[in-house]
Amino acid sequence: MESIAVPGKSDERTVVVPEDFFAALGARLLRDFGPAGAEDVLYELGRDAGRSFVRMTERYFGGPMRSADDFRRVIAMFGREYRWADVDVRTLDLPGKFMLVEWRNGIGVPKGGSPRPVCHLGRGLLSGAAEVAFEEPCDAIETQCQAMGADHCEIVVAVPAKLSGLAEVADRPT
Repeated sequence: MESIAVPGKSDERTVVVPEDFFAALGARLLRDFGPAGAEDVLYELGRDAGRSFVRMTERYFGGPMRSADDFRRVIAMFGREYRWADVDVRTLDLPGKFMLVEWRNGIGVPKGGSPRPVCHLGRGLLSGAAEVAFEEPCDAIETQCQAMGADHCEIVVAVPAKLSGLAEVADRPT
């Protein structure tokens, strides 16, 4: 796959921070707001970033990134150029508004493991990006968690109606 860079335009800025920032942010949110509050904040931050990233990419390339190949390239850029995680889109169904992603070595994932799922920022990034591509609000659930001992994180992204049915049968991490 060819590598593409996405520089910001003069009115846009991309801020680069060290990985430790995300671990510290997650720890602080957990301490101040508890697990549910920390999860919500990180997920919504990721969601906003995912939407913004796809829209910035579309402006740079001069049009919508709506084909499966285009969208796969955008998601791959999260991992490759911006090093969010090792990302592999396993399933992408644009008409069905569904995506299954393997996510390894994600930003903000504690190296020593975790008793609970921790890829809230990653889930948010993927759901925000999918909202732009699917042209509908999306959500994401983590069905496997690397921090909890799985080989990789598995994140399912879909429109809410489809995701609620999947969530009922998924073997979610505890």
